[in-house]
Amino acid sequence: MVRGADLEKRGAQAQDEPHRPSAVAAKRDDALARTIAVLVSLVVVGSIAALVGSWRGDAGNPAFDGTVGEVTMLSIDGTYRIDDGEWRPVDGSSFEAALVGVQSVTVRGRLSRAVPEGERVNLRLSSTSCVVRVNGTEAFSFDGRSGTGPASEPMLGWVGFASPGITEGDQVEVELCSASRWSSLGDYELTFRTLNAGDADSLRRAMTQLFFPMLACGAAVLCAGVVLLLVASLGHLIGVPKERGGMLFAVYVLLGGVWIFFCFDYVTLFIPHPQFTATVSLLAQDAMPLALVGYVIQRSAGTLRRFARAVLAAMAAVEATAIALRVAGACSLFDANILIVTLFVTAEVAVVGAFAFRAVRSSNREMREAAVVVLPCTVGSLFEALSFLVWGVSTGFALTAGIAVSAAFRFVALYAYARKQVELAERARRAEQELVQSRVAIALSQIQPHFLYNALATIQYLCTEDPPLAARTVDDFARYLRGNMDSLTNDRPIPFARELEHLRHYVAIEQLRFPHIDVEFDVEEEQFLLPALTVQPLVENAVRHGLRNRAQDGTVTVSTRSGEGCFLVCVSDNGMGFERALDVPDIADAPQDFAARLDPVRSHIGLSNVAFRVRSLCGGSVSLRSRPGEGCRVTVTIPR
Repeated sequence: MVRGADLEKRGAQAQDEPHRPSAVAAKRDDALARTIAVLVSLVVVGSIAALVGSWRGDAGNPAFDGTVGEVTMLSIDGTYRIDDGEWRPVDGSSFEAALVGVQSVTVRGRLSRAVPEGERVNLRLSSTSCVVRVNGTEAFSFDGRSGTGPASEPMLGWVGFASPGITEGDQVEVELCSASRWSSLGDYELTFRTLNAGDADSLRRAMTQLFFPMLACGAAVLCAGVVLLLVASLGHLIGVPKERGGMLFAVYVLLGGVWIFFCFDYVTLFIPHPQFTATVSLLAQDAMPLALVGYVIQRSAGTLRRFARAVLAAMAAVEATAIALRVAGACSLFDANILIVTLFVTAEVAVVGAFAFRAVRSSNREMREAAVVVLPCTVGSLFEALSFLVWGVSTGFALTAGIAVSAAFRFVALYAYARKQVELAERARRAEQELVQSRVAIALSQIQPHFLYNALATIQYLCTEDPPLAARTVDDFARYLRGNMDSLTNDRPIPFARELEHLRHYVAIEQLRFPHIDVEFDVEEEQFLLPALTVQPLVENAVRHGLRNRAQDGTVTVSTRSGEGCFLVCVSDNGMGFERALDVPDIADAPQDFAARLDPVRSHIGLSNVAFRVRSLCGGSVSLRSRPGEGCRVTVTIPR
């Protein structure tokens, strides 16, 4: 009987495992994936076109025409009017009105100090037009657009004008009107709260000091994105198992860094192209949810994956439409984002929320780590959207903090993933060593039976025909067996001299059966170590397959010499060779049955085993060269 707890456990495991889709579902998923790819391609191409168009059609930034001096804050003491309402006394820079939907704010009165002729007056505009009058005469006007045409983006930055000479007694009137389809009271209050006088350089320094934490955070996030992108790319290039979604989250963090730099209006003081900076900020803001949902798709499976894919396809379609309207000159991205922000944040919260819910119920540690990574930036996006839709103002601070926290969590998760990969690699290495050691034992068991039978038969014959030779052969045979038995328990390299002694015992026995085969030794170096039973199987292969069927003059040559940074052991014969020409740089990298496939008639002993042992125990290699009718040459390379 299956207990209830077991049923619950099996149900949880079933939720963790990906559902295997049917053929119809697989075709549907493939079609959806292709649709997403096409839409994302359109978004990328359209974004490039929008950026190029915004740069060319930029009206420039008048904040860079000024004189040298210090920045001084200004305020207006007088009255204000909301839309066409009644005039009210000014109380600082706050106005009594609805948070959203205000079309104009006009303030008139006297400045807090005189502004001499030629000194620059700076205004920080946020999607509003501006008209400044001094004693009823227009001193400055700006239509609120950073470019020309109906699709140009509203001004999000600094403008200014040279004072005509304003005294403390002059009547100054500043009229702000909404330049977009979305207007908020905070946009107007921001202008009067930051009104100042001073040259562009002084203003730039002041804003840099004020927003230095945001600049530093943007730089840190941008660097984090670059590092994550390099890790994801290099890991794939060098063959390290690629973590799912790593590239997409790196793109998300990169976009976040770009957005942090361009979303704050101080950027127009450094890049005098407000149309371009606004377009970059809006495109990055829209692309971030696309990358984040794509990351969730890569880390999920089953129904959740299909749901996220459908959401991503819809988001990409909306963004492609908005960009197409922007390129066609029908609608600005700023106006389109009034709808896009609502849709994208809702979609992002739905996908990430479902992913987090699934992760909480899952026993998959990697899925939980991924949920922890995406939650902070999603919460930041939600706060920014609510602030924009309810209060009409989005500071960007919540999303900036969310991106930074998510990036930090991502590095922690990446470190844990790297440690896990190292542990898996170490396990694989140990398993390979155990496999190599087992192959040694198997190789010995393969070599011993046929050789034991033949050797004993030879000794039996010699006992009657040549007893003294039989005695010497028994001694060689005993020493040979001792060497084999020692090799079973010895997993460390041995001196070449010991391997050579073991080989000589084997050769002495084999030459009794094949007197026409000669084994020559050309040993120049023997002060090095190599795995046990490295040379003897190579000589045995040469005797059995290369020379045994040769009528006469069969020769096997065993030579050693010193190479550059290594020792070389060569075993060559003048036998028949393989049926086809063969050059194998390292047998350990070749299929284990490569020799049998090339020459199926013969059963080659130990080539792959020798190569694996040489690589595993001393980091060396075994190469093979063969020509039909010319014999074979096997070279063992042992690093110093």
